[in-house]
Amino acid sequence: MIAVVADTNVLISALLFGGLPGSFLDLAFMKAFQLVTSPVLLDELVEKLRLKFSVSPADADLIRAKLQHNARVIVRMLCCRSSRKIPMMIAFLNAPSQRRRSTSLAGIVIC
Repeated sequence: MIAVVADTNVLISALLFGGLPGSFLDLAFMKAFQLVTSPVLLDELVEKLRLKFSVSPADADLIRAKLQHNARVIVRMLCCRSSRKIPMMIAFLNAPSQRRRSTSLAGIVIC
């Protein structure tokens, strides 16, 4: 099954505005693919929903619980904030474990 990590902005668009991001989230809930997230991304989502969009704490907690139930929550994941860093991340993941210790991951955050 394909695993997909959705950016916080995609999830906010899906939840608040529907459209294509909403269809994406519907497909995730129907298990068309495996939605993958992390506690860090869920925390960011709840924070943005509450502070920027005035979602109540109770509703934000319900959204978080539904996503946790329907997604695979990974505690540690690589978060690449720039497409220029993707080749470096792929090289890191493909390197033998002994070489990983000496590989620089500047610009890639381990969440």
